[in-house]
Amino acid sequence: MRGRPPRRKKGAYTAAERMRRYRRGLKRSRPSARTIAKQQRRAEREVALAAATLRAAEALGTKLYGVLYIDPPWDFLVYSRATGMDRHAANHYPVMSFAELCALKLPAARDCALYLWVPLNQLGNAVDLIGRWGFTLKTGHGNGWNSGGVGWGKPDLGTGLIVRENLELLLIASRGAPAWPAMGEQFPSLIVVDRGEPSEKPEVFVEMIERLWPNTAKLEMFARQARTGWDCWGNEVAEAPPAP
Repeated sequence: MRGRPPRRKKGAYTAAERMRRYRRGLKRSRPSARTIAKQQRRAEREVALAAATLRAAEALGTKLYGVLYIDPPWDFLVYSRATGMDRHAANHYPVMSFAELCALKLPAARDCALYLWVPLNQLGNAVDLIGRWGFTLKTGHGNGWNSGGVGWGKPDLGTGLIVRENLELLLIASRGAPAWPAMGEQFPSLIVVDRGEPSEKPEVFVEMIERLWPNTAKLEMFARQARTGWDCWGNEVAEAPPAP
């Protein structure tokens, strides 16, 4: 009596099958010609908008920027000003009220991308502030591809009343029509990296912005030190480190 053929263990493949699977996976990982074409068109548009911004700034006599990267000195709300200020941001740097932030005049180009840092307890104010500055938060629509920000996950827990803080958001907004990333160039929606000094943000976020906007005039507001390829504004700005 002929029996059933022996069952193959789950996940066990012959050498030929493994090679076929590898080739299929490699093919899927390569960007299609259509994706490559979109990335090229996006790169060309970024260059064109950067040149247009420079021409507009020259005409106005004031420099305008196609990318603004802002980490405002938020005035955090505390349960008690008498007993709850021991870990307040004001212990490390001067803070600004919401009204003072709204009064800021941003040197934004007609087509400008805004990257705005906000802790969760200031999220409502941040969304309002974006509108008052004349920008629109890039919220999802339709199939949800148009994300409104990136999350910075912090491995260690911070302070908090209802929840312990270990997440901060980098909201993304725009005015006009900046050259947004093509397929395959987008940020991940969550980046987990260790904390630095109080209010210091990880360099990985700046590096990603630089990759997306290599030619565009970029301004960091409330900066701590100068950056190569950026203009920086802030009362703590130090000299740029020497080039390697």
